[in-house]
Amino acid sequence: MKKTFEYIGLLVLVVFSFYYTDKVVKMVNKNDPLMEQIVKYASVNNSSCVEGYSTDEGVVLGVSGLVVDEYASYSNMKGFGYNEDLFVFEEDDCSINKAEYVDKYIIKGNESKNAVSLLILVDDVDLVSSINDVALSKGVNLNYIVDGELLQDDKSLFYDLANNGNTILYGGKNEEDFNAFYKIIDDFKIDTFCVYNDYDVIGICKDKGINSVKTDFVYNKNFLLNIKNTLEKGNIYILKGNKYVTSELSSIISHINGKGIKVLSLYDLLN
Repeated sequence: MKKTFEYIGLLVLVVFSFYYTDKVVKMVNKNDPLMEQIVKYASVNNSSCVEGYSTDEGVVLGVSGLVVDEYASYSNMKGFGYNEDLFVFEEDDCSINKAEYVDKYIIKGNESKNAVSLLILVDDVDLVSSINDVALSKGVNLNYIVDGELLQDDKSLFYDLANNGNTILYGGKNEEDFNAFYKIIDDFKIDTFCVYNDYDVIGICKDKGINSVKTDFVYNKNFLLNIKNTLEKGNIYILKGNKYVTSELSSIISHINGKGIKVLSLYDLLN
């Protein structure tokens, strides 16, 4: 029994020694001019998480931040001097994030992004190229909602769209179709989202770790007028990909930008 107490005492002493040494080192480092420079840089450049929120309808995700790991940065620079290329950052994760809320609908982008996203529900694949040409001329990325069958039939078209910064989204209505969609998206090695399209997609998408999106802003016509009446930071709009979209898209983007709001892909809006 005596030996046991001796071992416990020794262990406590070792732990306390490490703790005390760490405290002393950190205290000395804080008074180092190099550490003072690092702390000053961090105070200006740290960006904390902008937390999201939850409603009865779904969630608005938080926007993760980046903060300087002061001691890791100090360790990198010690012996070399102050160098902004040697800063170490760590992500400041929000509690309301994509990984934790894969079983809830995302209903809006975080307002802090000062942006909206335009989702094109592909109705006529022959119009996709002309719709994308308008978006390219305005310097924005769009999102194209398709099912597995359509993606399978036009893989090269949607692969090129994804490679150019657009997001390809799932909007089908059964598990077999979703699996066909997912296989192609996985081959493309791109991120995606599922979109509520009169079908509860969460049930088939969450098992693959894919988040689902739902919005009340779904329009078949009068797109510009409807967006003018509802424009708000973070909104997600679904526009049926018909001839009216082609003719109104340029004016829609100009109107949104004119209000000081960006048009982002859904991936960029929700990350």
